Amino acid sequence: LVLKIMHRPDLRVEQKVRAMLAAAPELQVERDGDGGDLVQLAWPRELLFDAANNFCGFSMPLLNKPRPVPLNAWFDSRARERNQLPQDDRLRVFLALNLAAMTEYVNRAGHSVVDFKPQNVLAYRQHGYICLVDCDGFLIRAGNDVFPAALATPGYLAPEFHHNFNPHLLDEKQDRFALAVVIYNLLYNGFHPAS
Repeated sequence: LVLKIMHRPDLRVEQKVRAMLAAAPELQVERDGDGGDLVQLAWPRELLFDAANNFCGFSMPLLNKPRPVPLNAWFDSRARERNQLPQDDRLRVFLALNLAAMTEYVNRAGHSVVDFKPQNVLAYRQHGYICLVDCDGFLIRAGNDVFPAALATPGYLAPEFHHNFNPHLLDEKQDRFALAVVIYNLLYNGFHPAS
């Protein structure tokens, strides 16, 4: 496990993490061909409390395979070479498939990634699997409670939200748009569809 220690957590952050623990997506770890675990979602595992019993963060799984790289390291042949990644284009297609599948698992649990960008996606070097990180920044729904995402990156923000940015409105529609842009980046050497 790794620990995320917060210097100034508040009650709303604690409530959001509790909601994440109560409504976790079903698939978070995949088995690789060697029988090891590939963490695909850096989701909280347990709450952390300080000596005075105040909430101070949470634990999440350690990515224990050879260090994954940000997804944009896969975008073009020079980046792949620089990061010592395979050049096989089929692996990028498999990465795109896994990215779509993990997004579906998050959405099926009632949540939304929202700040979907290559820096929030780590890709394993050999397997074609990915790990979504910065999960505490997702929009989280648990029962009647909604904990909105605070951020969205402009280049990955759906056009309908550009003029009226309201974190409470960002949901699966935003995920679908951003997912399409990220997959386009991945398959078309880092180019943005609007460039």
